[in-house]
Amino acid sequence: MASIKFDNFLIDIAVHNVDGFLQKLLSVPIQNGFWVFLTVQNEHGKKEYFPSVDEQFRVKIYRSYADAIDDVARVLKQHFAA
Repeated sequence: MASIKFDNFLIDIAVHNVDGFLQKLLSVPIQNGFWVFLTVQNEHGKKEYFPSVDEQFRVKIYRSYADAIDDVARVLKQHFAA
């Protein structure tokens, strides 16, 4: 499960079944919607990426912040379910 915390346009999603990783998602408002970027940081501050997840967000522009949040949560839950 992912826990979502709202802070302006910053979404923190902690995926607890991934060893020591914290997924940080930054939803940036653009002209006609929101574009979500995914960065990953572990407890040592090292950044890593999950391209298979990230690519699904890069090509999408969302009409609302709520749409972006819903899609990000859905995709992450799918990705880390196994």
